[in-house]
Amino acid sequence: MLFFAAISVAYFYPLLSGKALVQSDIVQFKGMQRQVLEHRAAFDEEPYWIDNAFMGMPTYQITPRYPFDVLRYIDAALRFLPRPAVSAFRQLPERRHRIRNFLRIHLARHPH
Repeated sequence: MLFFAAISVAYFYPLLSGKALVQSDIVQFKGMQRQVLEHRAAFDEEPYWIDNAFMGMPTYQITPRYPFDVLRYIDAALRFLPRPAVSAFRQLPERRHRIRNFLRIHLARHPH
């Protein structure tokens, strides 16, 4: 497990060292999320509608906060590496098995 964590961190080292790709969808998300965060800070309640995106839209599609969300704590516990290295770490064992199975099938079909 430590081996997979090291591979994930090494692969994403440029991102973890402060470099970042500018992604337009993330920039737009942050713009839409701003009104929700300002409303939460000002009124200490959850807004259900914003008017700064399209002709208005419900906030459950942008950045919802549910009062009884226990999955949030489970997700935080599983996220012991910084993003996006944790995503690669979670996928590495499955990919290792897929590659091993592919090689096993390929070598069985084409013996040398």
